[in-house]
Amino acid sequence: MPILLERPELLRAETVHPAAYLHKISGYPLLISLYADGKCYLCELQRGTTILTAIFDKAFTFNNDRPVKLTSNSSYLFAYNGDQIWMSPLPGYWSVPSIGTGAGDYFDVTTNILSIKESVNPGQRSTLDIMVNNRSGEWDAPGSGGIDDLALGSKVILYEGYVISSVSTYQEAQSYFVDSWSYSRSPNLATFTIHCIDAWGLLEKYRFNRKVSFNYTGATTTYSVYELIEMLCQAIGGSLSYISRSSFIITFKPVIEINAGETAANLLRRLLATVPDTIRFDGNTGYVVYPQSGDQSSYLLKFPVT
Repeated sequence: MPILLERPELLRAETVHPAAYLHKISGYPLLISLYADGKCYLCELQRGTTILTAIFDKAFTFNNDRPVKLTSNSSYLFAYNGDQIWMSPLPGYWSVPSIGTGAGDYFDVTTNILSIKESVNPGQRSTLDIMVNNRSGEWDAPGSGGIDDLALGSKVILYEGYVISSVSTYQEAQSYFVDSWSYSRSPNLATFTIHCIDAWGLLEKYRFNRKVSFNYTGATTTYSVYELIEMLCQAIGGSLSYISRSSFIITFKPVIEINAGETAANLLRRLLATVPDTIRFDGNTGYVVYPQSGDQSSYLLKFPVT
């Protein structure tokens, strides 16, 4: 039986121990345990291949001085080398969080703002830094007192406009989410800075904890590009809608392999590269747009302040 690995340079033929153990867990790809150069390699059969034309992807590696045999029950995978037993919970398939219920209470920080710095980067993380006056120490304890609604993940709405003769004219420009905050003190000045990211930033922070496959041969459920993007939006607590969309984005169901550690942002860019549609975010709600020559012009506004 040929054994083809995702990275064959990892296991040279002359270094592989003759013992190789196969194990099949119901609902999961076939596993194989190999030994080479003092390490054990647990690999899984790539979806869409068979045992006769097997391509195995490296799933896990650990140091050991001999091959390990594999077994499992309904909850755990076990590896046994003759003296020791390792156990690990069975990996779960990717499941996304349910859509959130939205924001709670609001509070206005406009009167305390010393500066705003916004960095707009289409298709990748954009940031917003809000520096406020903390001379009286009112920002010393986020989560209590007058700022008890400030927490990591809090939604921050940026308004842009102008004031003429005490009349304020402004509109909502974009929404961000609190990622962290910091303090700075110097003579006669104490500041509190709220560091925020947009939906692309949230997608960059979301990483898959295991290998996931979609639309592989024999899959019982298949997903269109639009449905996969919708799940990504739900993964950051948002939702997906559309202003316009192509027929291709709702009919094309590509075979997608997601590696452990890949970000949701990278996967979204991969999916968008397969269709003629684009996406824009309002907060963590994504809107698909199918650009057409007859579309009305739109403009990207950037607030030029630091």
